[in-house]
Amino acid sequence: MRPISQLEVEIRAKAMLKLKRDGLLFAEEIMDRGSPYFNDRPRFAMDRYEFDMCCECKKPFYVGTASTECEETNTSPETVKCQKCISASEEVILGAFKIKNF
Repeated sequence: MRPISQLEVEIRAKAMLKLKRDGLLFAEEIMDRGSPYFNDRPRFAMDRYEFDMCCECKKPFYVGTASTECEETNTSPETVKCQKCISASEEVILGAFKIKNF
């Protein structure tokens, strides 16, 4: 059995949180004795959700539900950003143009 990396631990925790938020802790796949996911929520969550690595903060972030088809993307790893880093970049760019509400 291979050791689990810190990155895998972090992604697994995020996947489990997403599973809980989606109300799938007791999904049929997890409760069915004939399912490969029977009583294995972490495996179900890891297979269900996709995460990517932000090029700025170097943290994994949720990008969507895993599809059964392999999708080819032309996105360069150097341009993939999480929402937090995208928002921070926009604030820097728009900083001089911000309008404050009184």
